[in-house]
Amino acid sequence: MEAEIAGKESNNTAEEGALAPSYIKQEEESREANQEPAITSSLVVISRILKGIPQNPHFYQLRNHSELARKSMICSWDKIFEETVEQSRSLQANGFWVRARELWKTMGELQTMGYNVIPLRRRLIELSNVMTELKLSKSDIKGLKIKAENHRAKKSRLEFVILSWQKMIKREQEGMERVLTQVIAKEKELPKFDEAFAKLALEPL
Repeated sequence: MEAEIAGKESNNTAEEGALAPSYIKQEEESREANQEPAITSSLVVISRILKGIPQNPHFYQLRNHSELARKSMICSWDKIFEETVEQSRSLQANGFWVRARELWKTMGELQTMGYNVIPLRRRLIELSNVMTELKLSKSDIKGLKIKAENHRAKKSRLEFVILSWQKMIKREQEGMERVLTQVIAKEKELPKFDEAFAKLALEPL
């Protein structure tokens, strides 16, 4: 599952998140089925609640240590568990994947001592799913921004073409107006030709 969390950072696949509940169920069943039946002969299992989570660690690996050493180590492991809970609660989006991988590793070590880390791992998986969705959303936003930039560039090109055509239209309009002015001037001269024609027609041969 540590590979799953690492994979979420690089692959961002929703399928990994979908596998989480089944994995947790298997993990719970495995933990219940593998509680080291020979533990009670060498260690006293102490049930307690740490950070609101019921615990029944066996510390089987500490069975060969002295009583004093075991007590000191047990206190250290309890502190590690409590610090792991606090770090899980203080996780933030910035730098999440690096811290999540480290926490997942620590949870595995705690589980070998018999600590119940299922709630912590479940929460870490839920947070990783949120981070995956966040990264996907950021990727979508980046893609949309690229599309918007493409539209802006196309709009600028069209505006340049339109401006060029507008200049051409203005030049043609001005040319047309100049020609029409000449037409009007010529039309004003037409009566002179009528007068000249009539006068010439009446003159004696």
